[in-house]
Amino acid sequence: MSSEPGAIQYGLRAVLINPLVLHAGLDPSGFIGEHTMIYSDECFHFSSEHVAQVISMTLPSLRQPENFWLLIETGDELLDHRQAVLHYQGARQTVLPGGDHGFSRWAEFLDEVLEFARLRTGEV
Repeated sequence: MSSEPGAIQYGLRAVLINPLVLHAGLDPSGFIGEHTMIYSDECFHFSSEHVAQVISMTLPSLRQPENFWLLIETGDELLDHRQAVLHYQGARQTVLPGGDHGFSRWAEFLDEVLEFARLRTGEV
């Protein structure tokens, strides 16, 4: 069984929305512990299992960058959009000013995302 994410393993197209990029100096194990959600007072525990999940979802450098589209907003309060722009060089990139980590402009891109991912089967 391959440890590569499915889009890479199977040559599929993928849209990356505000992705976390693990770079030198960012060790997700440093986040293990109790945290509070940013939009509520709900608490959660970030565990070593979560660290493993984050690492497993991190895409390596892209062998087929034409299969990837980075959608990112510069106002992301959690992630530095510049890391993703550098990491996903060669991929289609849409970098929008402002916004937030929830990607507030999602509705504007839904049709285009479906077309890019080849999920649109025709007009209804």
